Amino acid sequence: MLSYLLVPPSRYLGAPLTPGNVRGTGIRRARRRRRVTRDASGLRVAHVIGTATSGGILAYVTTTANELARQGCRVSVLGGGDQVRALLDEKVHWKPGLSFAQSTLYLTLGPRQHIVHSHGTLTSFPSIPAKLVRNTRIFTTYHVLSRRGTRPLGSAYQHIFERFLDQGIAVGHYAASQLALPGLLVLPNGVPCRHRRKPPLNKTILLLQRLEPDKGAETAITAFARSGVWNQGWNLRVVGDGSQRGWLEDYARQLEVDAHISFTGWSQDGLSELSMSDVLIAPSWQEALPLSPLEAMSLGVPVIASDVGGHRDILPSDDAGTFFHP
Repeated sequence: MLSYLLVPPSRYLGAPLTPGNVRGTGIRRARRRRRVTRDASGLRVAHVIGTATSGGILAYVTTTANELARQGCRVSVLGGGDQVRALLDEKVHWKPGLSFAQSTLYLTLGPRQHIVHSHGTLTSFPSIPAKLVRNTRIFTTYHVLSRRGTRPLGSAYQHIFERFLDQGIAVGHYAASQLALPGLLVLPNGVPCRHRRKPPLNKTILLLQRLEPDKGAETAITAFARSGVWNQGWNLRVVGDGSQRGWLEDYARQLEVDAHISFTGWSQDGLSELSMSDVLIAPSWQEALPLSPLEAMSLGVPVIASDVGGHRDILPSDDAGTFFHP
């Protein structure tokens, strides 16, 4: 199971956390407690995401929400687009398309949440009023390698937010080293272990990711074209969407390999894509801790990955995967 889901919800703080003791327990005091209770029934947890949230962050949020609900928590996901409903269990309450003002009103005037867990700079805004009005615990997961708020105003807000923050979470050790924030809890991304029936070789290389500049899809297409493996019957299957999709399709035509590359758009069933592929290529220029290579390994699919920190967290040697410089 997911590494952060193997641990009961009460271990969010590394110590007992139930509806009865969530109010007024200081985080330092909570961390010193050693006894762990697995009774989290009734614990209310709200995850706040943006309308455009997708890819690994969306998978992280929906998988975590589903597992917390399975363990007896009352879980809500605020925000997100159409993809969210397809990934959430029926037990999880979803409020789609909320503005930040609407999320703030819901968290301050609606059912009291014991924990509000944000997943980005803008989505963290409603957390502070919820803490001031309802004494809600504030958690946030940093899915990137740098502190939020690159502009002066955003940086000032981030400093204020951190004063209210009960627990920051990094998705991997490399990410934590780059963030260099005090008190970060490292909860590595993870996926359920699976067993796949080894399919017949169908000579499919899979690129499963958002199609954005920092994800390096151009590198994968260039390598595929230059390698000449398409002359041997291999194909590149690009599963994902983003601002670069149109440009990448034109680029494949310029390299005269478009007949061997298929662009499918986003799929809610990435595992099925992986199970029918022979190799996953992960060419990102930077990664905190990606999910696709983990899912590939859980199915026994070899991974070719760029030599960046997040990949090194999960592919520690060339025995587990082949690295290349992005």
